[in-house]
Amino acid sequence: MEDFITLLIGVAVSASGLLLALIFTRGDKTPADKWLKLWFIVIASSSLLVFVTNHTDGGLKFFMATARYTLFSLSFPCLYLYARNIVGKKVQYPWAYFSLGLINVPIDAWMYFSGSLYFDGDYMMVTDAATIITYVMVFVLTGIYIWLTFAARQLTLQRLTAANHPADRKDLRWIKNWANATILLQSFNLTMFLSQSAIQIAPPLYAILWLSSLCSLILFVGYTGLKNTRYFRTGTLSPEPLAAGPTPTADDIAAFDNALAKTEAYLEPDLNVSQLSRAINWPEDRIHDVVTKGLKMNFASAMNRARVAHARRLIDDPNNQKVRLLTLGLDSGFGSKSSFNAEFQRLTGMTPSAYRKQKM
Repeated sequence: MEDFITLLIGVAVSASGLLLALIFTRGDKTPADKWLKLWFIVIASSSLLVFVTNHTDGGLKFFMATARYTLFSLSFPCLYLYARNIVGKKVQYPWAYFSLGLINVPIDAWMYFSGSLYFDGDYMMVTDAATIITYVMVFVLTGIYIWLTFAARQLTLQRLTAANHPADRKDLRWIKNWANATILLQSFNLTMFLSQSAIQIAPPLYAILWLSSLCSLILFVGYTGLKNTRYFRTGTLSPEPLAAGPTPTADDIAAFDNALAKTEAYLEPDLNVSQLSRAINWPEDRIHDVVTKGLKMNFASAMNRARVAHARRLIDDPNNQKVRLLTLGLDSGFGSKSSFNAEFQRLTGMTPSAYRKQKM
C-alpha cells in the first residue's frame, strides 16, 4: 500500500512539474500565468505532504496535515483568479482571496494546543466537545471553496455566451470543465471526511483515495489543456485567425497601429481582445485578422510589439535619461521586469540597457 501511495505522489508531482515547465518555457507570457503556475505548485506540494504526514507523528504530524490541507485550499483562489484574468476582469486585491485558504490554520492550532485534537496511533481524533467545531469548520470552508470555484465557472460561462471566436469557446469550455472537476473533487473530499469520521477509514487507504482523485484532476487539467486549448502555448484568448475574411493589407495594419497609438490601450498590462475592441472601436474579428493574418503573431505578441515601440520612444526622450529602465518598461504596459527585458531583446536584438547606451 505504501508503494502505491508513493507511485501516486510521483505521478501527481511529475505531471505538475511537466506542466509547470511547459508554462515557464513558452514564448508568450500573460498575467494569468502566475495563477496557473501557483495552482500546479500548491497541488504538487500538497501531494508531497501526504507522504510526509504518513511518516511523522505527534506535533509534526499535525503540522504537516494542516499544511497539506492549507496548500490544497489555496488552489481554489488560484482557479478563481485565473478565470478572472482570462475573461479580463480585474481584481484590486488578489492576494486577499488567499486569506480564505488560511482560515483553518488558527482553528486547527487552537484545537491542537487546547487538547481538543489528538492522535490515536495514525488516526487524528477530536474530543466530543470539539466535534461540532470540526464539522462547522469543514462545512464552512467547503462552502467557501465551492463558492469560489462556482464563481470561476460562472465567469467563464458568461464569457462563453459572448464569445464569437471558435477557439475562445473551446478554451473557455476547458476552464468550465476544470471548475466542474474541482467541485466534484471537493465534494468527494467532504464525503471522505464524513466517511472517515463515521467508520474510521485507515489513513493509508484515505491517502490512496485522496491522491487518486488528485492525480485524476491534475491529469485531466493537463491533458485537456494541452490537447484542446492554447493556454499552454500562447496563454491568451483568440490568437488564431478566423477562417473567413480576406488577408489584411498594409493599410489595414497601418490603421491598426494608428488606432493603438491613438488610444495607447496597450499600456494596460491585462489587456484582452474584448477590451481592445471597445477601446479602438474595432470588431473583434477584424482585430483577429489583422493580428494573426497581417502581423502573423498572436494577440499577446502584438501588444508587446506596441509596448516595445512605446518603451523605445520613452528611452529616446532626453528627459528620461535618469529614469530607471524598469520604470519606463512598466510605464509602457509590461507587467514585470523579466517580460520587459525578454520582449525588448526579442524585438530589437538588444537589451533595454544596451539600447540606452547606444543612444547616449
